[in-house]
Amino acid sequence: MRTEAWSWMLSWSLMLALGLVATLMLMGCESSGGGSTPSLATTSNFNGDGSVPQRDSALADETRALAERLTASMDAAPSGEGADDPFADAMGFGDERRATAASPKAMPEPDVPAPVDREAALLSQKPDPAVMVDVPGGAYEVRPATVVPMPEMQKPLSREDLLAELSAQVRASDDPALVVAVTDAALSLARPDHQLDPAVLEPLKPMQREAVKRLHTLFLGIQQRAEEQGKVSPTSRAQIGGPTTAGGGGFDRKALDEAMADAFGEMPVTIVHSDLCRSVSGYGVYEPLGTHNFLAGRNNRAIVYVEVEDFAAAKLDDNRREVRLTQELILYKEDDGLAVWRHEPTQVTDISRNRRRDFYVVQMVTLPARLSAGKYRLKVRITDQHGDSVDETTLKINVVADPQLLNANEQQ
Repeated sequence: MRTEAWSWMLSWSLMLALGLVATLMLMGCESSGGGSTPSLATTSNFNGDGSVPQRDSALADETRALAERLTASMDAAPSGEGADDPFADAMGFGDERRATAASPKAMPEPDVPAPVDREAALLSQKPDPAVMVDVPGGAYEVRPATVVPMPEMQKPLSREDLLAELSAQVRASDDPALVVAVTDAALSLARPDHQLDPAVLEPLKPMQREAVKRLHTLFLGIQQRAEEQGKVSPTSRAQIGGPTTAGGGGFDRKALDEAMADAFGEMPVTIVHSDLCRSVSGYGVYEPLGTHNFLAGRNNRAIVYVEVEDFAAAKLDDNRREVRLTQELILYKEDDGLAVWRHEPTQVTDISRNRRRDFYVVQMVTLPARLSAGKYRLKVRITDQHGDSVDETTLKINVVADPQLLNANEQQ
């Protein structure tokens, strides 16, 4: 089609050019016959007598014949198919046109695209190279976004598989050995049959190893008590005197204390506060002396007030609880640590239906007049008979010979 179009355009151009040349030559011949119109031909186109030379006349006849032939050819084949083009023959296009007209090309069938695997295409796609972009202040490297295919959905792990995977990750972590052991023991809260791995306990010191074992026992106890509380209905819990909150909320501080006691045993008795007082009305309600200075050569009386915690309460047959403590007082000289006075141990027994939270011990003492002037330490020792534990504390005491020094500031 492109060759045919060029052939027609060239044919038309040549036809117009030849027609124009022939017209000009004819006009030149007519004007030389005596018309007043100026001649467009040069003097070389005419003979001396004003006639047209034979060569020019023959050229004009040939041009006219060629134009008529071209016009007849265009009228015979207006569509351009199978027509003879003399100019095309002269330029070598005639054979191509005749071959095209003799064997027309068949219309190609439309191409049907094959199915495309989008995921494979994305995976095989290579990212475009980075492009350096000039911006004010410097050039920056711009990389095209990488197309990442969506990962396949994995099947959720079961509870057992998830806990096993978590346990393996904990044991393979780079955390300190004690942290790994405690974390591994804590998995017992979610898995009652979880056992401590000996390889986890091996790097620990003996005391750390024992503490982790106790923690493991504590977590097992908490998990067991939580399951037991969840199985008890609110009605049954009300019958046994337990909490009746919605959702089985019977797992409280008491259950935690019991689990702690099972794992670590009862906490040892602890003296949390002690003082010398003038009077005591109750737990935390007392009047202190204000000074621990005493005058030498006379008896000095005071009340020893002691607050204790973490004492054991033994259950009696009638569902009551008994606390049994022993208090012992010993006075030592500060400079040499020699014991100069002692009060016989005093047993304190308390029985109640409910477990006591606030417990205090009071004892009236009389310091002897034979104490010489100097600095002393009064040691207070509390022994828990049921808990088999002991705790001690000391109180500073100054014995002065001058009464004016009774209210003097005490030296620490």
